[in-house]
Amino acid sequence: MYNEKEVFEGIQKFLDNSNKEIQLAYNVHRDILSVLPEDLRDIYYFRYLELGGTIGLNMKNYKIYEYHHEKNESFRIIYPDDKLEEIKNSNINHNVDFKFISIPCSLLEVPVEEFSKFSENEWNNFKSAVIIASNGKDNDKNKRNIEIKW
Repeated sequence: MYNEKEVFEGIQKFLDNSNKEIQLAYNVHRDILSVLPEDLRDIYYFRYLELGGTIGLNMKNYKIYEYHHEKNESFRIIYPDDKLEEIKNSNINHNVDFKFISIPCSLLEVPVEEFSKFSENEWNNFKSAVIIASNGKDNDKNKRNIEIKW
């Protein structure tokens, strides 16, 4: 079992990133955790894969976020399909990276530095996607390996 600090330090070593880059990623991670519905905490599970240095938060069969380091230090976050046009018209740089089949949501790839531009509305849309995922199909083979301090 890892703790959050160990995970981000491990990612830093794996990616040979600067302290500043990892601190920005950690801050986004904490921002994401701060907007997640508290009543769903029992069904989230965090994973850290040492091979590849990837951290992610899943719920049931759905990725809520993944720290995606292969493309310019970015996070992939779940977002409702019916709100994609709104974020497309915002000043946030992003790409639609993946569309879920069983829920009306997609994964957006957002560079770490772009999260500072997220409005309250965009965070609320993210939170709505998390709630949508909480009502989706479950996977009973979920494995947690990161201890998070809520």
